[in-house]
Amino acid sequence: MGRSRSGSRSRSFSMPRKPRETGTVNSWNVERQFGFISCDSSRGDVFLHAEGFRDVDVRDRVKKNGLKRGDGVRFDVKEPGGSGKKLEAKNVELMDNDDSRKRSRGKRSRSRRKARSASPPRRRRSDSRR
Repeated sequence: MGRSRSGSRSRSFSMPRKPRETGTVNSWNVERQFGFISCDSSRGDVFLHAEGFRDVDVRDRVKKNGLKRGDGVRFDVKEPGGSGKKLEAKNVELMDNDDSRKRSRGKRSRSRRKARSASPPRRRRSDSRR
């Protein structure tokens, strides 16, 4: 390793990086400025705080307006430090809406509730039955 002009050591090699993850916002709490991402990989849900956004302008916009369910994001995953902690998204970037729409088409809903069918209108009692 050589020294730069400032006298600090510089690395002449780069550490291999883990591939960035992609996912979709599945919930967001505007007041508390956090939510969860459904990972496109099989990692499960990942915690996301507004402070995790790389771009300061995007971070400020997210803090003010929040995120919508279905927004696509690209991020690095920070492994949990202690017991009971969740995976956390860092260096988060919003993806173009076109990219997230292409990925989200054809995915099943993550809701556990069964779809409700419209119930038929109730019949009124006729006067003859009274």
